[in-house]
Amino acid sequence: MNEKTLEEHDVNSWGEVDVCEWVKKIGQKHHNGLEKHAEKFMNHNINGKRLLMMNKADLRNLGIVSEGDILDLYVNEIFNWIF
Repeated sequence: MNEKTLEEHDVNSWGEVDVCEWVKKIGQKHHNGLEKHAEKFMNHNINGKRLLMMNKADLRNLGIVSEGDILDLYVNEIFNWIF
């Protein structure tokens, strides 16, 4: 991803590694520990297109059990891209 912001980078073109790096970066940026979930996205082959289709239930299916982490990922990050 090379430190590009969302406005400069088409999420639909992200590969699985880009998504994994993005999760790590938002966890580090917000100091909320979300980077611990980065490998889950990689292990489940989540690319940019799939990321944009995800909902809270999908995040749970990846193995993210903390409601706080789900809300941080979905409401604060993914949901904002969709709407």
